[in-house]
Amino acid sequence: MPNKSFSTSTIQYSVLEFVTDLIKLIQPYKAKFLLGAFLRLSSDVVNLYPTFALSRLVVLLTDATAISAADKTQEAIWLLVGWLVAVMYHSVAHQSAKWLGYQVSERVALDTRLQAFRHIFSLDISWQEKEKIGNKIKRIDHGSRALDGTIRIFFNVIIEACLNSISIFLIFLALDLHLAITMFIFMVVYFILSSILTKRAAHQAYVVNQYQEDLEGFSYEALNNIKTVKSLSIHRAILSSLNSYTNQTYGAIQKRVALFQYRNGALSVFYFIFEVGMISYIVYQILQGEFSAAILVLFVGYFGKVEEAVFELADVAHELVINKLQFYRLKEILLTLPTIEGTRVSQQQVVPENWKKIEFKNVTFSYGQKKVLLNFNLTINRGQKIGIVGLSGAGKSTLFSLLLDLYEDYEGEILIDDISLTNISRQDYINHLSVVLQDTELFNLTLRENILIGAQPQEKPDEERILKSIQNAHLQEVVERLPEGMHTVIGEKGVKLSGGEKQRLGIARALYRQPDLLLMDEATSHLDVDSERKIQASLHQFFQRVTAVVIAHRLSTIKEMDEIVVMHEGKIIERGSFKQLINQAGAFAQLWEKQRL
Repeated sequence: MPNKSFSTSTIQYSVLEFVTDLIKLIQPYKAKFLLGAFLRLSSDVVNLYPTFALSRLVVLLTDATAISAADKTQEAIWLLVGWLVAVMYHSVAHQSAKWLGYQVSERVALDTRLQAFRHIFSLDISWQEKEKIGNKIKRIDHGSRALDGTIRIFFNVIIEACLNSISIFLIFLALDLHLAITMFIFMVVYFILSSILTKRAAHQAYVVNQYQEDLEGFSYEALNNIKTVKSLSIHRAILSSLNSYTNQTYGAIQKRVALFQYRNGALSVFYFIFEVGMISYIVYQILQGEFSAAILVLFVGYFGKVEEAVFELADVAHELVINKLQFYRLKEILLTLPTIEGTRVSQQQVVPENWKKIEFKNVTFSYGQKKVLLNFNLTINRGQKIGIVGLSGAGKSTLFSLLLDLYEDYEGEILIDDISLTNISRQDYINHLSVVLQDTELFNLTLRENILIGAQPQEKPDEERILKSIQNAHLQEVVERLPEGMHTVIGEKGVKLSGGEKQRLGIARALYRQPDLLLMDEATSHLDVDSERKIQASLHQFFQRVTAVVIAHRLSTIKEMDEIVVMHEGKIIERGSFKQLINQAGAFAQLWEKQRL
């Protein structure tokens, strides 16, 4: 794994923008947020009273003036009662504020996570191919956690720290101007020193997050391909790569820890030197008769709060920077505009209700510098059944991807009647078709839910159609074998089913949609010959109602197609019915003979 160098200097995303985005996300829950903020603020104001009460008690106990013992006792009782009330209110309001605030933080994080996934589903397949799935998930996880953490910081630190700093400064200002000015200087110098020491540490924390994303991405990829790892026994090579990712991540973490500990140590030395100096000054003033002992009690009681407040605010400053950068990496996803399902969707047309044909006109498509389709021309008439064959690399799967409108960066035109596919809403187009892919993707849902997941939007389940789809896909024996029938959860990626059973389930899902256009890519490659024949017989009647485009390696699958298209290096080299192509004794006939052998 190569070493990496990360930089945050090119990111133009300010703390103000981050806070503005956060306010927008909190908006739906502002009542709960504001109530929580008020409770936290009021609880911290009340929490200043115990230190004041303690200093006043010291005055009462040491005051040798003519105040009567009864008056002192009465005032002491009220001070203690006020202390008790303050402690009780602080405890209840403090926890209530966090209870409300944390609900908002968790909700905002979950909303943003859902929004990110919703947006990713709209992005073009070309964007999806640029980054590992695990990296994307980690970016979303970091970004949503950043929002959660920032709101928690507000309730845990910012309110209390700001209030304590301002209130204590005003208290000392009322007691002695010199003490107040000195306290203010301490806060400013401490914060500046902390900011300087935090800068490198915060950047290193960002670097750690980047390494963690790479580690998470490769880890997810390894587990997602566990069958291959087990089958080929390549776990040693995988673990070696994981070890490299882990070591680089740990190295970055060590540097982060060292930088933060250096920062904390330097700040602690500065704090203790200042504290000892201030205590010495106050003691001297007491001995000179300028200050009372109560001021020493107030200083010791409040200075710790000031140091804690300034330290926490300095910490908050660097955490906000990290959270801001983490959220921005998630926001980069949200800022990425889809091309195919982008802003022009509202201006796009729908598929003509009685469309007559789909036509490829001089279509050229490339992956990078490699041209896969070259001036490709093909007309698919409605109701026609077309088989696509060719050796690996001929362009069959690319043709399929274009029929699925996964790419639009091609030359030439793809037309539905006279309307360019790029001018048709992809969602409306997809609503008219079904697809069965070679590797059927299944979900950790019930078998029934895996069929219905392909239903048309807002369509109510049709139990009769479900059973008919299961029957036509010859899935009934599988349903009967499962412990809870079609209501059995089939496991992640359909792990409880065989390869052939997964394909049959994929066929059932496609049939349930009752499409105009059915696309099948090696849809029976995992089936035995007998199962394939049964499904072909079941599909024969269904094919009468649809337009079908079938890619097949097993040529017997497309024997009954209206037309067979033979592709080679992105072009059509032969086309015709099965009988015509056999009689031509060309490329298709040679492929047929090889399979017969």
